[in-house]
Amino acid sequence: DSVRKVSQHTQTSRHGSWPRQSPSWVSSAPTTLSKMAPSTDSRLWLATQVLDYGWMLTVAGIIYALYSGRTKYSPVDSAVVCLGQGAASVAVLYFRERVNFALLRGRLPPSKQQSALKSLGYIFQTYAMSMSSFWLSYQRDLIYFTAPSVTLAFWSEVFVPFFALLLLRDVFFLGPLHRLLHSKRWYHLHKLHHEVRKDAQSLHAFHIDAVDLIIENVGAPFLVFCGQYMLGLPVGMHWFTPVLLTFHDAALHSVNPYSVMYFNPLLDWLFHPNVTHQLHHALNRGYYMFVPYHHVLRASREADCAKYNSVFETDFSFS
Repeated sequence: DSVRKVSQHTQTSRHGSWPRQSPSWVSSAPTTLSKMAPSTDSRLWLATQVLDYGWMLTVAGIIYALYSGRTKYSPVDSAVVCLGQGAASVAVLYFRERVNFALLRGRLPPSKQQSALKSLGYIFQTYAMSMSSFWLSYQRDLIYFTAPSVTLAFWSEVFVPFFALLLLRDVFFLGPLHRLLHSKRWYHLHKLHHEVRKDAQSLHAFHIDAVDLIIENVGAPFLVFCGQYMLGLPVGMHWFTPVLLTFHDAALHSVNPYSVMYFNPLLDWLFHPNVTHQLHHALNRGYYMFVPYHHVLRASREADCAKYNSVFETDFSFS
């Protein structure tokens, strides 16, 4: 009953002008969940890892085919290429989520069964704004391509800016500003994104107001470029870096709680950002940063996973 009350509260505040206050998520009685065999969830986890690495390699292959061995595209040609690679990336994210629905059949709550295509207009808007930003960055040599290699230098070239983007976005933008956007005064700027509640899935990352998109995402790349300049490093990032960030933000909203986020086995074992961001949408409060830093503590990690199962009435094993 306590879980049902939380669900009813989140649904009634869905169309409100700002998130209403409600009691904290603490059940007076423990929730009994059906137990799936741990080996079943282990297979689901492993299948998700293999598939997500495969999806990422698919997008990386598209980027490689478009840019490898080529001189820099002209402004017109690069605009066409950017639009094409963006459309291909959105298609990959869509089919990835359809595969997740098939993979998790019978395990997902009814709230996850709604189609994300109702957000098609916002998907197009965010896609157009993102690719315009990438096109401009490419024209100014702030995004570039070099042939991949199995070396620490290439890994650092791609992943160090990726992790820097995640940290800087959390610390300087999501931490203070995302919390502010949930206040009564500013919620109107963020309300659109929270039309998505328990039904969140990958492409709902694109269901966002243009102003909200800029507030939360533009600042971190600027800080990365400033940091590179101050350290005397080449200013810019490899094409694979924004690809990783796009995949991360989509996976954050995915129906699959085992989604790969960091493409680093240790970090993907330690942190469960999909779990916390799904809770953020379901409860419309808390978990304002995308990286759940508190998951370094096992008790905090397990508490969030238990809360996820209770709120969504699922029985996923995260151990």
